[in-house]
Formats: sequence, C-alpha cells, structure tokens
Amino acid sequence: MSFSAAVSEVHAALLRSVKQIAVFGGGVLVVLIAISLMTKEPLVTFFVLLSYVGVVMAAFGAVVMLLTFRSARTIAPGALAVSMATTLTTSALSLALAQGRPSWTVVFATLAVGALTGGFWSSTLLLSADGAAVKARGTLWYLAIWAATFAVNQVFAGFTGATPVLGALALTFGAGLSLGNSLGLILRVLRVSRRRANAPRAPARED
Repeated sequence: MSFSAAVSEVHAALLRSVKQIAVFGGGVLVVLIAISLMTKEPLVTFFVLLSYVGVVMAAFGAVVMLLTFRSARTIAPGALAVSMATTLTTSALSLALAQGRPSWTVVFATLAVGALTGGFWSSTLLLSADGAAVKARGTLWYLAIWAATFAVNQVFAGFTGATPVLGALALTFGAGLSLGNSLGLILRVLRVSRRRANAPRAPARED
C-alpha cells in the first residue's frame, strides 16, 4: 500500500463510518430505548442497560486481547478510523445525556490524558511491512499498559451508578485512549507506507 493509498483509505473509511455508526449504533440505541420506555424510570434503565453492553464489549475485548496480542495482525488505517469515530460519537452522546456530568474543563482534561496514554500505548506495538500490508505484533509493554488502563477504567466505571461523575470520567478517559491509540497507529502506518514507497527499487535484471 502506497502512502497516498493509505491516506485515501483513511478518508474513505471516515466517510463510511457515518453509515456504519448509524446502522449499528443506532440499532443498539433503538433497542435500549424501546426496552427502557417500558420501565418506570426510562432514563435510569437506559444507562444501566448501556453499562451492561459496555461490560460485555469490554469482556469480549479482554479475551481477544489475551489470546491474540502476540500474533501478527494487519493494521488497516480505515478500520482504526472507524473505531475511533464510533467511540468518540457514542461517548459524546452518552456525556450529553448523562446526569451529573463534570465540567467541560475536566472532561477535556481527562480526554487529553487518555489521548496521551493511548498515543504512548500505540508506540509499544512492533510494526513491519509485509508485502502491501503493514502488520503489528504486541509486546509485553503493550499488554501491561492495556491491563493497567483496562483495570483503572473498569474500577471507575463501576461507580457509574453511585457516582455519575466518576462514570463520566471513565467514559471520557476511554474515548481519549481510543483517540490517541488510533491516531498514533494511523500515523505510524502512514510513515511505514511512505518509507516503503520512497525506498529505492532494485533494477530489473536483463535476461
């Protein structure tokens, strides 16, 4: 994949993400809202159900991470862009609807801390060019940072019901983590693609 092709993939993926978010995220929200409206406290029920969905997704992600972090996998900038856009959109929507949200100054500060952590996290992956693809392999540092951030985020998220502010901070930190990690990997993949595109090619041998 050339540098220009990688940039085009990111741009196309960002456009496709709008439709994918609307289909998947919108479908989940419709189901949660429909169930919540059948209860005595729809708003409370909605956020409880939303937290359950988050727990399921977190557990699934944890299992996948533990089983595959050492395996080489192809890094697609487009998929990273879609994941980042989805996380930011759902987090912003949840914050807008949340009760007891912290001040926007605290929100953006937490987002920045999460983004910096995510950016450092992305640097612990080992990237290598494999033909037209760029592949990544996890390291022990990558797993350690993931485990630490996962544990902290889950502890804070556990206080969502009793202390909505802590739940909102956990949500914001997670969004920042996704932002920093995705952007860091996208930039690293683009650099690898650019170096490969600019590398001198061996002259063709004459028969």
